[in-house]
Amino acid sequence: IVPIGEWVINEACSQMRQWIDKNLPAFRLSVNISGRELNRIDLFSTINNALEKNNLPPSLLELELTENIVFQDMNNAQQLLENLKKLGVRISVDDFGVGYSTLSQLAHFPFDTLKIDRYFADRVLSSPKDAAVVKGIVTVAQNLDLNIIVEGVENHDQLAFFSHHGCEYIQGYVYSKPLPVEEFEKLLIEGFPAK
Repeated sequence: IVPIGEWVINEACSQMRQWIDKNLPAFRLSVNISGRELNRIDLFSTINNALEKNNLPPSLLELELTENIVFQDMNNAQQLLENLKKLGVRISVDDFGVGYSTLSQLAHFPFDTLKIDRYFADRVLSSPKDAAVVKGIVTVAQNLDLNIIVEGVENHDQLAFFSHHGCEYIQGYVYSKPLPVEEFEKLLIEGFPAK
């Protein structure tokens, strides 16, 4: 996974450079980081080198780490994430709400974004308890000044629920399925169709 992860980081930065050179609308690109990558001594250098090689502002790169990975080795993870944050890279905690962390741990890490796991998108309309958990997570995230993204939003009823409860961003088929580069570029140019 480590060589693949390094390749992904480099390819992501290279692709972003190509989009910038084509004058496409700017956005932040997210890359998932595995537990093995997080424990690498040279992960910071790999990311820094990919950014420099492609002349990318670090703020255009966001690293996604699952809560379980981050909280397994909290001391090493915290130092690395703080160094990446100082570099200007943004950090998000992925799949939040279904792991083993506590909400109090969010305050001790330099996260920018909290991604609520798709489990909740599947259940908020049918389970009042899961809806209450989402509302609690959103309140904590807002008080910690974190961006909120909900994963796996696939219909307008789910979208309406999350929008009503303060979730700023969603990820899911309600807007688009995963796309090849050419189709994604077309979407960037033309904009998302009204839903």
